[in-house]
Amino acid sequence: MLSWFRFLRNFPFGIFLGFIAAMGLFWFLEADLNDDLTRYGTYILTALASLLASAAAFATAVWNTERQREARLRAARAALPMALTHLISVARSGIDYSLKSNIFLDDSDNLEEVSNAIEIPPSILEILRSCIENSDEETGLWLSLTISRYQVYRSRLLGLIEDTNMPSSDFYRSSYAANWSLYHAIVEHLFRYAREGIRPEASFETQRLHSPMFDRAGHPLEADIHRILEERYADSYSRTAEGLTFKGN
Repeated sequence: MLSWFRFLRNFPFGIFLGFIAAMGLFWFLEADLNDDLTRYGTYILTALASLLASAAAFATAVWNTERQREARLRAARAALPMALTHLISVARSGIDYSLKSNIFLDDSDNLEEVSNAIEIPPSILEILRSCIENSDEETGLWLSLTISRYQVYRSRLLGLIEDTNMPSSDFYRSSYAANWSLYHAIVEHLFRYAREGIRPEASFETQRLHSPMFDRAGHPLEADIHRILEERYADSYSRTAEGLTFKGN
């Protein structure tokens, strides 16, 4: 939490000291010390009193705003583990449906089933948005990925089923399953923050990318998915919040 005294020391108090120095120099250069001491002293004291009152009011307002922000963040973070658990379920469903047969993915009658399976309720999105708005910048970037990446991957998978002019293939199935595996890794990376309030590490290990496929060992596309993940995210920067924010796929 932002300390009221620390804020005074860092900003208004710095202005206060600078004002004293400036007024002192002006007085020394311009004033007749014998005749004007009382007059200039009154001006200085009046100005300093006004400045201190303004600085105190401003610092208090900022302090109150910071306290309100932290209260909102605590409330949102209390529900964040539940929200992330739902996102893990969505990621697993995304992988499962990406790995369905080409026949299933080419049938637009399955669109509603898949859409319902990978839907994120508005209440979950509101928890995520509240955490994004009130967290620090780095954590906010990680949390933003849970929404931005979801929208892209959901659109791609549903578009594959809905678009009769784009037949499904093993290439699409492997690529989309790899997308949802990344999403799974991003969500997992945020659980410690949700439970303990500890900022997420700068990047996550590649093992986290591959873990969703461990219970799908032996799937015909398993090797292709692992290969895609290695090619896309071998570089550690591509596994950071910044790298993922500005990287495709």
